[in-house]
Amino acid sequence: MWRSRRWCGVGAVAVAVVGAAALAWPTVPAAGSGGGSGTLTVSSSPGTVVASQPVTLTFTFTAAVAPPPDIIVTLSMAPGWTAAAPSSSDLTCLDSDCVPDGATSTQIGVVLTSGAGSFRLVVQATPPGSAGPASFTAAERLHISPPVILPTVTSSPVNVICPAAGLGTMAVDPTTVAVGSSGTFTFTYTAGSCGASPSGSAGVIVPSGWTPSGQVAAPANNLAPGAPVTFTYGPAQAGSAGPATFAAWQAAAGGPAQDLTSAPVVMVTPTAPPSTSTSAPPSTSAPPSTSAPPSTSAPASHTGGTRTATGTPSHTGSGNAKGQPAALVAGGLVLLAGTAGLLTARSRRRRGRLRRGEHGAAGGNVRAVPHAGPPPSVAVRDTGNRPALTVRIEPHASGTATTIQEKRP
Repeated sequence: MWRSRRWCGVGAVAVAVVGAAALAWPTVPAAGSGGGSGTLTVSSSPGTVVASQPVTLTFTFTAAVAPPPDIIVTLSMAPGWTAAAPSSSDLTCLDSDCVPDGATSTQIGVVLTSGAGSFRLVVQATPPGSAGPASFTAAERLHISPPVILPTVTSSPVNVICPAAGLGTMAVDPTTVAVGSSGTFTFTYTAGSCGASPSGSAGVIVPSGWTPSGQVAAPANNLAPGAPVTFTYGPAQAGSAGPATFAAWQAAAGGPAQDLTSAPVVMVTPTAPPSTSTSAPPSTSAPPSTSAPPSTSAPASHTGGTRTATGTPSHTGSGNAKGQPAALVAGGLVLLAGTAGLLTARSRRRRGRLRRGEHGAAGGNVRAVPHAGPPPSVAVRDTGNRPALTVRIEPHASGTATTIQEKRP
């Protein structure tokens, strides 16, 4: 009986010692339990990360607990990212010893020894050719047998934007409207060489003076380069006359909006005034032709046997007298030959009938002198009882004077 009591006492002491030791040992969370996860932060230099352009990333990791066994941490790059293998100088242990544990272009290993719980690692990395948020992860496992895997740690995202040359374009239809008019406008965004990330968007800012105001946006998810997406704005009322620019932009999920290099423009034309019909001015025509004045015209002056025709201008005149031959054209004048002969005969009667074979001092000549100005008509009046005869004068580009001479055998 004593013996059994003695062994019971020994056993109780042993259990107490083991229990105390167990309480002093840190608790290791079970794999996948969600407890005991550490933290991971990532910063970039420069602060703005542009697609396909190299950048420096700084990772800072802190374990949830610092158990006695070593902790192996595996950093994984975000999808599409690549990294160069770091050197020992790129790794800094914050509270104890740590060493690199191999690296590839997408994963980097670090071992925290002697109960260390944090480190800082600098990595040269290159983002993908498309914009969007990038999240990095760190997986922990305890270097014991069997290994214990701790929950994966995820960093806050790093935003990647597109280069200016890789941005998309924006077009609008229609491109011309009247001021004050109302209608619906269709915008077409076409992804550039940078493409569009998941949950991306594109849109325009409405110009001042248009209603409704604000901006219009549409989803642009996973667009390959050259892929379009359309959206509408309206019914909308155009503002004042002139070019109206719709500032266009695109943005990756969670990232800043980037202004597109090309912005669609709508030309707003002034309202056309009401049409007014105007009558053409009345046509003006030349005044009607008038006949030469009657016998009140100045009489023909003459010297000897020569008559000089003078008179007032007229647009029309009478024809040949007594069926005489057609008018002769010379010096810009048309003079009826028969009329000239008649005038010569009447002159002879006034001065006395000449004897046969005699023609007077000037040989019975009649000389016509051109008149300056528009085509004139000349009235030749006989001193006898006969009515006045009118001779039509017409212009011609040849000589300056015409002499009509009558000779008898």
